[in-house]
Amino acid sequence: MRNVRRKPLDQFLFIIFPCLAVLVLLTVMFANSREEGIDPKKIGKALGQDPATPAVKTAPEVYREADYLVRLEIKATNLLTGKDENGQMSGFFVKLNNKLLLLTAAHINQPVYKINEIKAVIKGQPGGYSAEIDKMNNNLDCAVLKITDKGFDFAGRLANIALDKKFQPGDTVYSLGSPAQTEFAVGKGIIMSLDFGSARNPFFTWQSTIVHAATIAPGSSGGPLLDESGQVIGMNVGVAEQYTTLGYAIYMHDILTWLIRNY
Repeated sequence: MRNVRRKPLDQFLFIIFPCLAVLVLLTVMFANSREEGIDPKKIGKALGQDPATPAVKTAPEVYREADYLVRLEIKATNLLTGKDENGQMSGFFVKLNNKLLLLTAAHINQPVYKINEIKAVIKGQPGGYSAEIDKMNNNLDCAVLKITDKGFDFAGRLANIALDKKFQPGDTVYSLGSPAQTEFAVGKGIIMSLDFGSARNPFFTWQSTIVHAATIAPGSSGGPLLDESGQVIGMNVGVAEQYTTLGYAIYMHDILTWLIRNY
């Protein structure tokens, strides 16, 4: 057998190809581990939630039962201008492993702003409560807030979470939140597209997104997206600037997978 001496390019390829193969394999393994998530039964147990699907609800019923809905009034200082500014977002309460969690979008905390105060106004309750950021996941655009007022207790109805992916494009959905400086509002639309486990959406990275036509606007971020049974299927995080009826929500299963691993 004749010995063949590799040229410099051949030597480079001989080294780099195996490295690339290992890198691709690790990337696929990591991506699969992220998308696999946690079994819905485990999530249901952590929520202490009845697995039965409730009956179809009307928009007024969904709104009336949303004791868990929260308007977030934010006071912050713009670090570029030095001026104080006010903002508004939405949020909602869930209970996980007997811990009360207030969820909202992670972009409540932006690099150019220093948050001075967050006030949580709960639907149907007078006044408001002081809150602060406890944990954030920027990939999911999700944040957990905690109420800092001593003696706070929430006795209203908690959000009921959908535990699987049985919804599809064309299904009716409802959005809840505080858009455009309103106190509390409900919007109705349909699911337009599902983007489970992809990264095509320019707003987000790897997590699953629901594209929908239920009315949202600035201020809706952090509010829940519900199916026609009033179960939360996602959290609203953005709207396409050029398409006012095109909203984006993060799939609730991904958010709960992260929460269970951290609470």
